[in-house]
Amino acid sequence: MKVDIIGSALVKKLTEFKNFPYKINNFVSGQSLLSLISAPHPVDMVDLETDDIHIISTAYRDFNKSQFNAFRTSESEVLILDLLSELNTVCRFNQGYFNETSMELLRDVPDYTNLSHIEKFRALQDNQDEIFSFLGKYERLIIIKPDIIDDIEADFLNALYGMIQEEFHNHLVLTLPAPPEGKDYFNAPIEYYDSVNFNLKKFTSDNYYDQMLFDEKLEDDELSVFINHIEPREYVYELYKDGQSWKMSDPTTSRFYKFNLKEKGRYRIRVNLTDESVNPRFTQTYKFNPFSSLGDRKINFAEMPPAYDQWLLDYVLEHEAIEAIIGNPFRFPDGYNGVPVIQSTEASDDLTLYQAELFEYVFNRMVDEQSGNDSSAPKPEKKQIFLQTMEKYLSNNKES
Repeated sequence: MKVDIIGSALVKKLTEFKNFPYKINNFVSGQSLLSLISAPHPVDMVDLETDDIHIISTAYRDFNKSQFNAFRTSESEVLILDLLSELNTVCRFNQGYFNETSMELLRDVPDYTNLSHIEKFRALQDNQDEIFSFLGKYERLIIIKPDIIDDIEADFLNALYGMIQEEFHNHLVLTLPAPPEGKDYFNAPIEYYDSVNFNLKKFTSDNYYDQMLFDEKLEDDELSVFINHIEPREYVYELYKDGQSWKMSDPTTSRFYKFNLKEKGRYRIRVNLTDESVNPRFTQTYKFNPFSSLGDRKINFAEMPPAYDQWLLDYVLEHEAIEAIIGNPFRFPDGYNGVPVIQSTEASDDLTLYQAELFEYVFNRMVDEQSGNDSSAPKPEKKQIFLQTMEKYLSNNKES
């Protein structure tokens, strides 16, 4: 199967492996959709000051928009779309849009205006008719989405993906797992890219049990599933808790469904077809510990946060009988504030307060303490309680 690809250095990495499951017809890397469809600014190779063949090729295509016509006239039925290149700094110049890195290569650099993420998003909205017309020519879109990026970048990318997914119903989704610690999507071990290609190959499988059927995730208190099957079907989504059926949706043709979780437990979603033409399938099982119940949990271990959040850990140590802190014992050979520091393999997951939970623990503990002081007094808002407590905490630290 031949495909067209609009992607970043991530997808370029994937294509370099023998197990990449598709033949490539057209491929553009490192270019924003906004740049791809905008007016060209013709340049020659000699106008660009670099000897790096990859950099000069990317900039040349960026200025001349030479690949857009190839995409528009392509006979490929499938487009793979990875929007990580949308995070590049894009600038406006002479009624067109270009990567800032391209502009900086010109011998005579003109005046240009860099766009913030929100300005890029608004410009993409203004040009969405042309973008949708271009994307709409493909019979199938395979969307590759990162799972872990910074909050502001995540908001921007999620809005772009949402805009495209809302418009087109012929899309499949592969959400990438987080890269190993200390790595990013562009600099991960070989095994990481190999596993992504393995999952991409599942989109080509004719065997129901080998297909990449679900894109699923647990985010905060929401467990969601998206079905990678394009033809219309009617589904019933069934939530299982600790091995038992817990909740069930009404029949729906929606390929996406989510459940809000409230109680601690192990959850998974079973997807049933109403006509029973295909066997039910389960998502993976997810362990859920709601933040609201942190105060009721038995906590023996706490994970070491970054230095700027260690005041949260100090608060936990004052209120819990912590046996050990999960962190770097080589950095803290004598422990931290009198508590031993151990590696994660020495602690139990069920008894650990992780660094992502520290703020919620402290917040809820402060609220509980303040609201329990006088049961007859009016209860202030949680935000006000937290601000008052933080002011007191910072004041005490300043005095000491």
